[in-house]
Formats: sequence, C-alpha cells, structure tokens
Amino acid sequence: MYSIDYSIEHDLCKASQLVNNLEHSLHMAISYAQTSPSDSTHEYRLERLLVGQAVAAVRRLKALRLELSDLQQVELGNLMTIYNLTRFYNKERYAIAIETELCVRMQIAREGLENLISNSAATIDLDAVLMERTILQEMWNAFCEVSQPDPDKQQSVEEIDEQFKRLLPRKSDFRWVPSLRTVYPADDFWWLHHERATVAA
Repeated sequence: MYSIDYSIEHDLCKASQLVNNLEHSLHMAISYAQTSPSDSTHEYRLERLLVGQAVAAVRRLKALRLELSDLQQVELGNLMTIYNLTRFYNKERYAIAIETELCVRMQIAREGLENLISNSAATIDLDAVLMERTILQEMWNAFCEVSQPDPDKQQSVEEIDEQFKRLLPRKSDFRWVPSLRTVYPADDFWWLHHERATVAA
C-alpha cells in the first residue's frame, strides 16, 4: 500500500522482477485458468496473479517518467523493451491471462467488499481492499485493449463500483502519498479519493 511511503527505485526494481518473469507468469495464468479458482485460497491466488502487478507497475512508472533520473530512464526503457517483446511474442497467452486474472480479481474485490460490509472498519485493512480494486481497474483497462467489448464483464465491474460508492460516499484527500496523485487521477481511480462516512457517536 502506498499510504506511508513510495520509492521509485524500489518500484523499478520490483517491476524489473515482474517483467523479467512475465513469460512465466503468463504460463502460470494459463495453467490457473484450467484449475478451479473457487477452490483456491486467497493467498494461493495472489501468488499466481503476477500479470496484473506487472501491468500496473509498468503503467505507474511510465506515468512517473519525468520524475526518473537519467539512469532510471534508461532502466525503464530497457524494461519496456522486454515488456513489449514478451507481449508481442505471447499475444494469445497474454490475452487469455489478462481475461483470467480480470475474472479472479473481480472475485477478490467482491470478497473484500463482503469483508468490509460484514466487519467493522477496525478489523479490515481498507487500503488492501482498495489496492485490489486498483489492480482490478488496471486489469480492466488492459482487457479492453486486447479484447472485444464484453458487456457482462463491464456490468460486473460497474456493480462492484456501485458497492464501493455506497461504502465510500465522501470525497477526501488522495489516500496514498502525494507523489502518486497524477498516476491515479480521481476520474479513473475515484476510490482513492474517497473515504467512508463518519459514524456518529
């Protein structure tokens, strides 16, 4: 979560690991699609949902390109070359992996919502739930780039959003560190700019 600190250097290092392992992650996503996700634990799923993290990290660093040093710019350029080539030579697997992870991220977001609704705010890590909603958005955007419009999936995302809007009705300051505000604008990532209603004593 980025509520305390954010480091471009750390993010670039993590993105490098994710991108260099992207081909393997695509293979794992295909294998995952052939299993029964509903039978898997939350931790099991997250260990295998690395495509979305790679997609999110690359977009985040591209949005912060002007904040990177000259050396970091070169590192990002090399990273983008590997990222684009991996996607190009694995087009079909990439499309399947994106759709597979999108569906699982939807389920994880629903589970997070259920936990928020059924438990007190003190016992739930809201930032963790909002991170999942953020990665879900990244996956939805990636899905729209590689697939034909899917009204059913769009409706599912909208239904998840409606529930979040009921839980986060009030506008607030950006929830994460200010340096990431331009990466997650309010129009596209509104949940990072809202808060829960204050409960009257």
